[in-house]
Amino acid sequence: MLAPWADVIYGADEAWWTLHIDGVRDISQAKLYTQNQIAANKFNLSWIRSKPGRGLSTDNTLIHQGCNSGYQAINLAYHLGVKKIVLLGFDMQHDGKKMHWFGNHPYGMNNPGSIATWVTLFNSLADDLKEKGVEVVNATGKTALTCFERVRLHDAI
Repeated sequence: MLAPWADVIYGADEAWWTLHIDGVRDISQAKLYTQNQIAANKFNLSWIRSKPGRGLSTDNTLIHQGCNSGYQAINLAYHLGVKKIVLLGFDMQHDGKKMHWFGNHPYGMNNPGSIATWVTLFNSLADDLKEKGVEVVNATGKTALTCFERVRLHDAI
C-alpha cells in the first residue's frame, strides 16, 4: 500500500475492493470510501453517490466520475475539506507495456482505454479546484497532466 498512514482510502469499484480489502484493513485504520453501492454494502465502506460529470461537484453528497478513481478521490477530498492535495501515481499515459504506473490490473479488473479523455476532464477539475481555493500539486514522476503545478514529492509535504 502506497500510504498506510492515510486518513481516507478511496476505491471506485467492487473488483478493486475485492482484491485489496484484506490488505488495506491489515495495515490501515483509514476511513474507506467507494462510489459503488454493492462494494459499500459487501465490505462495510462509506458510500458516496457519483455520476458522470465534468469538473468539481460542489454537492457534498455527490462526486463526478471523471472516468477514473483518482478524479473521484480528488472530488471526495474536496468534500472532506482538504485544502491541499498531493497527487502521486497520476501518470495518465501508457508506456507501451503498462496501463498504470504500477502495471496492469489483474484479470477481472478494467484497464483503461482512452486515457487522453481523462486528461481533458482533469483540466476542468483543476480550474474548479483553483476557484475554490484548493491547492493541487502533482508529484508524479512522469505524467501527462499539465493542469496542476509539478513538484518533487519531498517539496510537496
